[in-house]
Amino acid sequence: MTQAPDVPDDREARFEAMLREVLTTEEEALQRRSAKDLRTVARYRAVGAKERFERSRAKGSKSRRPGPEAGR
Repeated sequence: MTQAPDVPDDREARFEAMLREVLTTEEEALQRRSAKDLRTVARYRAVGAKERFERSRAKGSKSRRPGPEAGR
Protein backbone atom coordinates (compact mmCIF):
# COMPACT_ATOMS: atom_id res chain seq x y z
CA MET A 1 0.00 0.00 0.00
CA THR A 2 1.35 3.31 -0.95
CA GLN A 3 0.16 6.47 0.65
CA ALA A 4 -0.87 9.29 -1.64
CA PRO A 5 1.25 12.40 -1.22
CA ASP A 6 -0.39 15.36 0.46
CA VAL A 7 -2.22 17.56 -1.92
CA PRO A 8 -1.07 21.19 -1.53
CA ASP A 9 -4.64 22.37 -0.92
CA ASP A 10 -5.04 19.79 1.86
CA ARG A 11 -1.82 20.87 3.57
CA GLU A 12 -2.80 24.51 3.27
CA ALA A 13 -6.24 23.81 4.71
CA ARG A 14 -4.73 21.93 7.66
CA PHE A 15 -2.24 24.74 8.23
CA GLU A 16 -5.01 27.36 8.19
CA ALA A 17 -7.10 25.30 10.60
CA MET A 18 -4.14 24.92 12.95
CA LEU A 19 -3.37 28.64 12.69
CA ARG A 20 -6.99 29.55 13.54
CA GLU A 21 -6.87 27.25 16.55
CA VAL A 22 -3.60 28.74 17.80
CA LEU A 23 -4.74 32.32 17.32
CA THR A 24 -8.06 31.64 19.03
CA THR A 25 -6.27 29.97 21.91
CA GLU A 26 -3.84 32.90 22.19
CA GLU A 27 -6.68 35.44 22.13
CA GLU A 28 -8.53 33.52 24.83
CA ALA A 29 -5.36 33.37 26.92
CA LEU A 30 -4.90 37.12 26.58
CA GLN A 31 -8.52 37.72 27.57
CA ARG A 32 -8.16 35.46 30.62
CA ARG A 33 -4.93 37.22 31.61
CA SER A 34 -6.55 40.63 31.23
CA ALA A 35 -9.53 39.58 33.35
CA LYS A 36 -7.17 38.16 35.99
CA ASP A 37 -5.20 41.42 36.07
CA LEU A 38 -8.42 43.41 36.53
CA ARG A 39 -9.49 41.17 39.41
CA THR A 40 -6.05 41.53 41.02
CA VAL A 41 -6.18 45.33 40.82
CA ALA A 42 -9.72 45.35 42.23
CA ARG A 43 -8.64 43.09 45.09
CA TYR A 44 -5.66 45.32 45.96
CA ARG A 45 -7.89 48.40 45.91
CA ALA A 46 -10.45 46.69 48.15
CA VAL A 47 -7.76 45.62 50.62
CA GLY A 48 -6.38 49.16 50.69
CA ALA A 49 -9.83 50.64 51.25
CA LYS A 50 -10.48 48.21 54.09
CA GLU A 51 -7.14 49.06 55.72
CA ARG A 52 -7.87 52.80 55.50
CA PHE A 53 -11.33 52.22 56.95
CA GLU A 54 -9.95 50.16 59.83
CA ARG A 55 -7.26 52.76 60.60
CA SER A 56 -9.73 55.63 60.62
CA ARG A 57 -12.16 53.64 62.77
CA ALA A 58 -9.37 52.80 65.24
CA LYS A 59 -8.44 56.48 65.56
CA GLY A 60 -11.96 57.43 66.53
CA SER A 61 -13.70 60.60 65.57
CA LYS A 62 -12.00 63.91 66.16
CA SER A 63 -13.49 66.15 68.78
CA ARG A 64 -15.10 69.25 67.43
CA ARG A 65 -13.35 72.53 67.88
CA PRO A 66 -15.42 75.02 69.77
CA GLY A 67 -16.91 77.66 67.56
CA PRO A 68 -17.17 81.37 68.33
CA GLU A 69 -20.51 80.81 70.08
CA ALA A 70 -18.98 78.45 72.66
CA GLY A 71 -16.90 81.20 74.28
CA ARG A 72 -19.84 83.51 74.99
